[in-house]
Amino acid sequence: MAQRKPAGSKEPALHAMELERIGIDGVVGRIRERIDDAPFYLSIDIDVLDPAHAPGTGTPEVGGLLPGNCSAS
Repeated sequence: MAQRKPAGSKEPALHAMELERIGIDGVVGRIRERIDDAPFYLSIDIDVLDPAHAPGTGTPEVGGLLPGNCSAS
């Protein structure tokens, strides 16, 4: 899947479907390809989770990620 850059960003976006396909370890692998072994901080907005697991979110994403999709092995 081609990576698109969010408006005003220098970095490519990764969509939830891609995260589900490659997993968090795959995401970290892609980051490592770009930055080698430099330290980084990965932030995931709560709105990406399915509202069954984040009922207080302001922007519910039915069918969104599960908490297990957001942790590395």
